[in-house]
Amino acid sequence: VGQTGSGKTTIIKNILKWCIYNQIPFIDFDSRKDHFSLARDFPEVKVVKVLEDFRINPLKPPSHYVPEKVWISRVCMIIASSFGFFTGSKDFLISNVYELNQIKKTPDTATPNLIDLRDFLRRKEKMIENRFGPNRDYIARNINRLEAIITTNREMFDVDTGFDIDKLSRSYVIMDMDGLDSDLQRFLINLILYSIIYHRMYSNERGSHARPVRIIVDEARRFFPKDAGLKHIDFDDIGILLSQSREFGIAFVIAEQIPNMLAVECIAESKFKIILNISNGTDLKLIKDSCNLDSSQIELINSIPIGTAAVKISDNPYPFIVELDSYNDNGTLNAEEILKK
Repeated sequence: VGQTGSGKTTIIKNILKWCIYNQIPFIDFDSRKDHFSLARDFPEVKVVKVLEDFRINPLKPPSHYVPEKVWISRVCMIIASSFGFFTGSKDFLISNVYELNQIKKTPDTATPNLIDLRDFLRRKEKMIENRFGPNRDYIARNINRLEAIITTNREMFDVDTGFDIDKLSRSYVIMDMDGLDSDLQRFLINLILYSIIYHRMYSNERGSHARPVRIIVDEARRFFPKDAGLKHIDFDDIGILLSQSREFGIAFVIAEQIPNMLAVECIAESKFKIILNISNGTDLKLIKDSCNLDSSQIELINSIPIGTAAVKISDNPYPFIVELDSYNDNGTLNAEEILKK
């Protein structure tokens, strides 16, 4: 955590370089194009322009290991939580996705996508006799939400399959989220995360057998907002998601400049807390309480210079200061020497 200009972006880029040197895959959700320079310096890093290049059928299980019924329930929860469905609408959505899959399930047909689902609900809407019953309301609400998702992102979702989750989680990928509204960002991050978790869960890749992958989320309040459980029905289990991710080899790097707008579970579940310059009183109080700091330490954080950070490790009662010596590159150092610096 740290305010603008305190060094968060530099730390993230150095963590990503460390991952490359140590052959640890990462998926970096970058909404401001802050980390694109890595792709220029490292040919193995791929930038995926989500609006132009990313294709996904959310209704298709992420791999053949994942049972269809299990995935339908999960993906409907993701859709509902990301786009603000109500509980009744979510349950109605699950039953209709399952019904649509059963209708289209023949050996020569593909898994239906979001556009197929919207068209299916439109046909159902015309068939309902009681036009003022609860089902009518549920259908109308689902159609409206799906229309909002599809209208501006049709190419992204008008496919049978989409990305290969196993390949994605073995790569160095920067996902360019620029231009996507916060709901769609939340939806795609959730979708990719749970795709990795469910693929690994049902292929029994967990614990010491799970290949490590880093998930980087800058401006994390977009994805882990404070009081999310009051606004999004599936966000009461952020702590469970974060702890469950570890079981499947997933480690998060979460950066935020306004920590008091971040879900408290993110701070509670973080093993390493890196605190850069913070001046907002509400943020400082949160840092003080979550890191068990005293008033003099908080005063220091208020004036901490660039290149210096307070660090708190969860199983260590005492925070400590890390200072980096300044150095000039002047174009004379190679990438490995810069990393050592």
